[in-house]
Amino acid sequence: MTSTSDLICQSIVQSAAESLSANRPPKRSYWLEADLEAALDKAAREHLEVVDVDRNFTVPIPGWWPGAGRVDLVLQAPPEDAFQFDLYELKWCNEDKMEEALWDAVKLICAHDIQKPKVANTYLVFAATHSIWAKSPVGSELFDASTTDLEAVLRNRSKRWERVLAGGVGRPRDCPVGIEVTRLRPVAVTDGTTELEIRIARIAPRGSKRFDPYALVHST
Repeated sequence: MTSTSDLICQSIVQSAAESLSANRPPKRSYWLEADLEAALDKAAREHLEVVDVDRNFTVPIPGWWPGAGRVDLVLQAPPEDAFQFDLYELKWCNEDKMEEALWDAVKLICAHDIQKPKVANTYLVFAATHSIWAKSPVGSELFDASTTDLEAVLRNRSKRWERVLAGGVGRPRDCPVGIEVTRLRPVAVTDGTTELEIRIARIAPRGSKRFDPYALVHST
């Protein structure tokens, strides 16, 4: 079932993609992640159903040391008195960037689990060329609606997960194993020569079983 938040997410990603396709970045022949973030921020602020938008917001997650870092985009949608928020993690990917979906998934699932009901929905929004998506790089499996076991995903990608952990300062120690992945309709972007695709996955924690993501590759 498509929720109001899914419809809003789909709409603002579509608007952002149209804006990117129509407006090339100044003095560059390529886009950066900052361009995607700015386009989504602008589209969200112009969406009639969005009450508030914030960028690079730190969501407290107890048990992470020294912290989980920031979430790229936070949206509040009606009803206003509910004070519920949707969190977005965004990436403009080359092949090695896609693996950062592993970190973003753990962060979003933990934030959703710890901060509910304040956090209503969490979304991964990743852009890459068709050729990159076709190779199914590490991290792309998190955009597959059949993905349900986050611990198994990280264990199967343990070398890449260790590399992702080494690139950040946060130490996730307690995370739900089960996740539910709902894939929204992908959105096309073009710069006139290269076709890109933005994929969107809503992820949510499921079940009571938990694991230590850090311990998968580090001794405690």
